[in-house]
Amino acid sequence: MFVIEADESDGSFLLYDTKVALITNVDADHLDHYGTHDDFDRAFVEFASRADELVVISSDDAGAQRVRGQLSHPNIVSFGESADADVRITDIESGPSGVTFALNYAGESHRAHLEVSGRHNAVNAAGAFAVIVGLGFDPARVISALAAFGGTERRFELHGVVDGVSVYDDYAHHPTEVEAILSAARTVVGGGRLIAVHQPHTYSRTAAMSGEFAQVLEALADHTIVLDVYGAREDPVTGVTGQLVSSAFKNSSAVAYIPDWSEAAHYAASIASPGDFFITLGCGDVYRIIPSILSALHESPRPHGQTTSDGGRVQPAQSPAQSPAPEVKKERATPAKRKAASASLEARKQLKEAVKARKAFERNEVRRFTAHLRRRRITFFTIVGSVLGLAIFVGVGVFSPLMALQEVVVTGTTRVDAQAI
Repeated sequence: MFVIEADESDGSFLLYDTKVALITNVDADHLDHYGTHDDFDRAFVEFASRADELVVISSDDAGAQRVRGQLSHPNIVSFGESADADVRITDIESGPSGVTFALNYAGESHRAHLEVSGRHNAVNAAGAFAVIVGLGFDPARVISALAAFGGTERRFELHGVVDGVSVYDDYAHHPTEVEAILSAARTVVGGGRLIAVHQPHTYSRTAAMSGEFAQVLEALADHTIVLDVYGAREDPVTGVTGQLVSSAFKNSSAVAYIPDWSEAAHYAASIASPGDFFITLGCGDVYRIIPSILSALHESPRPHGQTTSDGGRVQPAQSPAQSPAPEVKKERATPAKRKAASASLEARKQLKEAVKARKAFERNEVRRFTAHLRRRRITFFTIVGSVLGLAIFVGVGVFSPLMALQEVVVTGTTRVDAQAI
C-alpha cells in the first residue's frame, strides 16, 4: 500500500492511479489555479470518482458534503460527528495527555486514545479508521494501532521550552486549519496564553482570505504577530502584505505586524511569560524563525504581570516600529550556555533542512514518474496513429502486416511490457 497526501493545489492529484480516496474537507482554496469555487469542487468530484475501490469522506464538512452529493461511486463510507456518519465519533475529550474518544461503527463502539491533542486529530483518526477497516482489517487492531500514533512533523510540533515558555510549529495555512490547531492548543495551554506567529502564504490567498485569518486569529489567540507574505510560486503583488491581516483585526492591541524577523523574535521574547505557548503558523519557511525566538528567549528576562482584564491581552501590544525596542539583557546566559544553545539550534536547523530536501525530492520523483508514464502513453498512441496513417497512404502493401501487429497487441500473442508502454 502506498499512502500519499494528495496535492490539489495545481490539479496534480487528478493524475494519480487512486484506489482509495480519503477526503477530510473541501475548503475553497488555490482559486488562482481553479478560478471558481464550483471548479474547485468539481476537481474533488473527479478525484473521488477515479478511486477504484473506496471513497471515505467527511460527514461534517460542508464542502465535502457538496462533493458527495455529486458522486455516484458504489462504495462510499462517511466519518465524523454527524449522527448519520458510517463511522461516528462521540465523547471527545482533549487535554495535555492527548485526546480520547469513541468510534461507533457497524453497531459496535470502540474506545480510542491518541497521544496527540485536539478534536481535529480525533476526526482525522476516524477517517483513517474508516479507510483501513474498509480495506478489510479488524477494527480492534486498527484502534490499537491508532494508539501508537505520536504525531507528525510540522503539526503542533514542539521545538523547545525556555523558562516555561513553549515554542511550537504548525503547517496551518488556511483559516480552517488555523482554527483547528489553535482550538487544540487551547485545550493544553492551561493558564498560559496562546501567541500566534502567522506567516501568510501566497499573495492570492492573503488578498482573498485576510479577513478570515484575522477573525480566527483574534478569536482564538491571545496575541498575534504577523510576518510578511511568503510568496511561494507567486510574484509579489503591490499592496498585498501581512498588514492586510493585521489591519483586519477589530482590536488593534491584539496584533503586531512585524515584517522584520529579527525584530519579531525579540518582540516575541519581550512579551513572553512562563506558561505561554508560541505557535508559528504557515506552510512556508516560518519555522526558520524558531531558532531566533528560542535564542531571544534565552537572552531576555521573562516579564510578569503584562496582562490586562480583557482576556489576557498583552499590554501594550505594539511593534518595535511603534514603541522602543525591549532591552536585551545578555548577562543571564553564560558564553558556554550560549555556545551550546547555538550548536543545538544549528543542528536542529540542519536536520530540518535535510528532511525538507528529502521530502521535496520524493515529491518531485512522484511527479516526474507520473509525467513519464503520461508521455509514454501519448508516445505509444502517437506511433500507432502514425502507422495507421502511413498504411492508409501506402495502401494494401502494408495493410496485412498492420493487421498482424493489431492481432499481436489485442490478443496478447506476444508479451507486451505495459510498463514500457
